[in-house]
Amino acid sequence: MIYSDGKSENFANNGGSYHFLSGEFLRQDALSKGVNTKQNWISAIYFNYKLSQNTTFNLDYSHLNYSNNNPALIHTNFFDAQDQPIMPQNSIFTVGNRGQSHSQIKVNVIKADVSTNLGTKLNLDYGGKYSYVNNSNESKIERQIGTNWEIDTRSQSNINGAENLAAAYAQIQYALNPKSNLHVGLRYEYWNREINTNANQGKEVFNIAQFFPSLLFTHRINEIANFSVNYSRRISRPAYADLVSNLFYTDATFVFSGNPLLKPTLSDVLKADFTFKGFNVGLSFQHESNPILRYQITSNETNDIGISSPQNLDYQNSINLFLNYPLQISNAWSVTLNTTTSLRNYRVSYSLNPAEKTFLFQNINCSQSLQLPKNFEIELSGWYNFSYFEGPNKLKGFGVMNLGIAKKFKNDRGTLQLSLPDLLQSFQVSSHMGGMTPIAFNLNTMSVWNSETALYRVVKLTYSRSFGGNTKKSDYNSESEERNRVDN
Repeated sequence: MIYSDGKSENFANNGGSYHFLSGEFLRQDALSKGVNTKQNWISAIYFNYKLSQNTTFNLDYSHLNYSNNNPALIHTNFFDAQDQPIMPQNSIFTVGNRGQSHSQIKVNVIKADVSTNLGTKLNLDYGGKYSYVNNSNESKIERQIGTNWEIDTRSQSNINGAENLAAAYAQIQYALNPKSNLHVGLRYEYWNREINTNANQGKEVFNIAQFFPSLLFTHRINEIANFSVNYSRRISRPAYADLVSNLFYTDATFVFSGNPLLKPTLSDVLKADFTFKGFNVGLSFQHESNPILRYQITSNETNDIGISSPQNLDYQNSINLFLNYPLQISNAWSVTLNTTTSLRNYRVSYSLNPAEKTFLFQNINCSQSLQLPKNFEIELSGWYNFSYFEGPNKLKGFGVMNLGIAKKFKNDRGTLQLSLPDLLQSFQVSSHMGGMTPIAFNLNTMSVWNSETALYRVVKLTYSRSFGGNTKKSDYNSESEERNRVDN
């Protein structure tokens, strides 16, 4: 059983200016403060029984209970073109706002698996799973009118959702010969989701019933070379936090929210890998239906407030080339270089006009480690994404470099590590909103997001030590999918 209780203080400054068609100018400085409280219970029961010498039965049940309360108090000052304090005449602009968002997620999962050895060349694994999830969210933003507070109906939400998942699956592992192996799997899944929203929106129901096959062939060419090819169909369900509203106020014309109408992503992937002396090259072809992008700008039904929320693309097709090259320069100095080159084509329909885009994506990831005397080690790592497109927006290239220095003490007395994340303080993401195709309100602007490490020098000092003898690590993780959907 695991219980966690955390509180974090939210403190954010938000500034912006408005240029009205009438010629008027308005600048705002807003300060948002609040304490976000999270509580998380994870409990599980695991049963393992050996039915015979070659057959093992596993049964487990797990329960997750997640609660998040996120209030905020916002105070705003307004200024004219001469930078003099003013109070706007438009009633949507107020000096005070209160935000409230409370979410509750309850997850129950039961799994049963059988693993059996049918001979020296054949293994069979099969089983079933059932999960039930209930999540709710109540969010609202209030405006200060004089000494009173009133609800801004444009940003009030009360959502209750329920999910049922039933799945059955089987996998066969067969040794074709001493050098070749074949894995064949099939999963059938029925997933039902119901979302009850505000009375004026009603109920949304989503169902999916589908087979998900997988095939993996591996071949060892010789002692230093291997080859594999695999195909799989997968489903990625949206995070629970992306489904509920979870409102966050930025200004009188804009909020951050979830999207209860999100669809899961279905993907088909065909990939081939070749490895030679540690060098690896992979080529894949991938088709995704309804891939999910976060922080996409749309508007509400009355077109009087902007919303940043997760949205589904129609599809994305990609051809991907992966390279991994480990290099041992000396006994003490090793370098690993990874690159991803991807030709992507996608379609977006939540913009003002449906649009399609084809572009080349490039990522570079490099790490190097240097072993020093006295059990010291230095690691320098970093990555860089070249400019690319995401939905209706275009992003400039950005990257990060990290530095770590570690000292390992003798006789298993632990490790002391000094870390400097974002060494060059470069973690800044610049997005051209509407840079690919026009979005809500015909916004055509640059948005700049700075990580904490780009604004302040962050230094981490950690000490770790293991106590007790070596224990066998359990592979038990029955609630992993559902837990990931909570943590994301």
